Amino acid sequence: MAFRLQRGCRNERVAAKHHANALRRLLGLTYARAMRLFSQPKKVATTPFSEFIRNASSAEKKKVYKVLLERATVRQQRVLREAAATK
Repeated sequence: MAFRLQRGCRNERVAAKHHANALRRLLGLTYARAMRLFSQPKKVATTPFSEFIRNASSAEKKKVYKVLLERATVRQQRVLREAAATK
């Protein structure tokens, strides 16, 4: 069962409603949730983090992940030490 909408079609909204109702019955979704499946995703401003993830090489990402994991490990060890000290 294909649910493709042709953009620019005069009855695009009617077709979306028809497909949303079919999905709602088929998958047990609410009408609003089924209609959201046919909506365009909202554009979001890019962030330095998203640019890094998109454009950085694997080697650069590994360096950053290594630093982040080391910091997280230090924090977790500190929390465990503090918890052990309060017992």
